[in-house]
Amino acid sequence: MTDKPLNLDLETLVAYVDKELPPAQSAAVEAALIDDAAARETVRLLRLSSAAVAHAFDQVLDEPVPGRLRLLAEAGPAPGAATAPVRRPRTLARRLLPLAASLAALGIGLAAGFEIRDAGLTLWGSGGRG
Repeated sequence: MTDKPLNLDLETLVAYVDKELPPAQSAAVEAALIDDAAARETVRLLRLSSAAVAHAFDQVLDEPVPGRLRLLAEAGPAPGAATAPVRRPRTLARRLLPLAASLAALGIGLAAGFEIRDAGLTLWGSGGRG
């Protein structure tokens, strides 16, 4: 092994808790945890969180599948059903709506800019007109 200290960042600790590290790296993390109280606390919290999530939906998983859904699953797709979602044709109004919104925003911006200019206000610095 090298003398370089192991980086106990969150990604490494999560991989350690999830048992995704190679055995050598897992052993190195265990050795480093001896001297790092903050990392030990993080590992403890990650394990608690993992246990809570693992059993969060146990009750729902034990429920029977509703009969209506079972019938639909057994029947398969309806004859002639499209395999890909069908796109509705875009009407002219739906195509022009983004353009109209952009023009409205531009008009509001221009009107506000002229109002600020005519009032003699400035957004930058302390000077006004003339």
